Amino acid sequence: MYLQSNELLNEIQIIINQISEATNGVVVFEEYIALPYYGNIILRFDLRKDEYTVEDLDAYEVVMYEFVKDRFLIDFMGSVYKKVGLLPQELQRILPLCYEKYKDELITKSKYTNKMQEDVNELLEICGLPFDKKVWEIQLEEEINLLLLEDAFKDLGEYSKDDVVIHVYGVSQLECEGLIKATMYAKRNHISLVRALLEV
Repeated sequence: MYLQSNELLNEIQIIINQISEATNGVVVFEEYIALPYYGNIILRFDLRKDEYTVEDLDAYEVVMYEFVKDRFLIDFMGSVYKKVGLLPQELQRILPLCYEKYKDELITKSKYTNKMQEDVNELLEICGLPFDKKVWEIQLEEEINLLLLEDAFKDLGEYSKDDVVIHVYGVSQLECEGLIKATMYAKRNHISLVRALLEV
């Protein structure tokens, strides 16, 4: 899979090193997640700091995008946002509001879109699903989580071939689009994603 290729992993590693050096090791890479339908890969980070504000996160994300540029999107782990007041249980209420507030925000796709779609087709084929399924997210863990855009959360089953195990879930397209549009808005306006989410 392209998402596990040395080419992509090396590119991510260079950015991780640059961000770590620029923030004196305070911003730490955690994981990357593919968003194929919207043509982007998100790099997700943690923060090695006990106290910080939304303003601090604004500043960190601006620095991070200096290195990321248009290649990837970024965000912090939920535990980071929780410390500045964004509770995970509030997202189901907030994300539809984001969809309305940021509905005119343009979603730009990255240079990885076509390669991601090749991976999507490979995974959908293993699952016996049609290639026109809208794949919100591919989570590459020991087993693969494949999240499809649906009207609400659904467990759509487990599939396997050779050593590959894929868990398929449906997630709310409305909420996902609210999140991606908020992310694009935050990037364009040089603020943190958490600010964009809290301001709805």
